[in-house]
Amino acid sequence: MIPKKLLGKFGEKNACKYLEELGYKIFEENYHCRYGEIDIIAGKNNTVYFFEVKTRQIKCFGEPEEAIDNSKLKKIFLTARHYISSNNLYGMDFRFDAISLIVRNNKISVRHIEDIIQ
Repeated sequence: MIPKKLLGKFGEKNACKYLEELGYKIFEENYHCRYGEIDIIAGKNNTVYFFEVKTRQIKCFGEPEEAIDNSKLKKIFLTARHYISSNNLYGMDFRFDAISLIVRNNKISVRHIEDIIQ
């Protein structure tokens, strides 16, 4: 078993790799402000994407993305708003997605969940 903190970093690095393979340009990793953190901020086709990454080794507590509750969504939204304002990105299209990873037997299963905040 990989310790939780290392597992999270491992998942985020693999999520970036996955996104880059799909043509996304990574703008920020682990963007922090007073409102919270966004794991990955990326761009593709004139849209800015805010990604929450969840990684698990076992599914006995459900799918990884099920850990994204309303409180977390609110923090993501406020943090994204801060990023948009700080970078003067008004007028751009935005989307909030999640990357769900399950690591088991040296294999990684990746799932991209679109529009976690509408």
